[in-house]
Amino acid sequence: MKSSMLTRKREIPGGALGKWMPLLVFAIASAQFISVVSALALGPAGALETGWIAYKSALSSRPIITKSVTSAVIMSVSDAITQRVETKFSQPDSKKKEDDSGKAMEGKTSRSIFVHNWLRTSHVAITGMVYSGPITHYWYQILESIVTVENRVLGLACRLLLDSIIFSPVTITGYFTVRTFLERKGLVTLRDKLQTKLKPALFAAWSFWPPVNIFNFSLVPLQFRVLYSNIMALVWTGYLSFVNQKKEIKRSD
Repeated sequence: MKSSMLTRKREIPGGALGKWMPLLVFAIASAQFISVVSALALGPAGALETGWIAYKSALSSRPIITKSVTSAVIMSVSDAITQRVETKFSQPDSKKKEDDSGKAMEGKTSRSIFVHNWLRTSHVAITGMVYSGPITHYWYQILESIVTVENRVLGLACRLLLDSIIFSPVTITGYFTVRTFLERKGLVTLRDKLQTKLKPALFAAWSFWPPVNIFNFSLVPLQFRVLYSNIMALVWTGYLSFVNQKKEIKRSD
């Protein structure tokens, strides 16, 4: 009896998170919905203009907080989409195996089940809030102060080079470190993750970010570069989240 009570007590934190997280997300979404509906009273153009003015005002008065919250929201959306994609692409294989063994109905049943991992999404959101948003903000500030070349083409080339050889390794390493810390795993897991995942992620970053940053560094104003980067990171964060989770799946086998 005592052991069962202890077991229940230990299960409460995870259960509570899974129980209340959807309600919390619903409350936040409802508040956002109300604000959007109120803005729509001005018409679509008026709503966009009102939202943009509010964002610019927050960006001017509280730049780091605004960029951190923006990173958390967009990275959470990216992870949610990634989880859906992972489920969609992982199920056909299992369905095929079940069909070959004569259990087609079980394959169809498993295909319709999707359980969102709210704990994983919360880790991604926290990473965006406390790490990705702030470090990107400060990096763009530092980059502008370092690169003072008047020639636009040469200045763009310098920014792209510095971003690739300095920021990409630092931010990817930091991402895996923060995620490992939030998952309550030790230095051994972090070391293994960096040894196996850092190099492929870095090469992927060198393929993805330079074309994105050509537009970002040449045409986007400095105060909006984190926002642009976050929008582009809908794809990139999904990739990193997948890579991070893929390691966990292999270790659990």
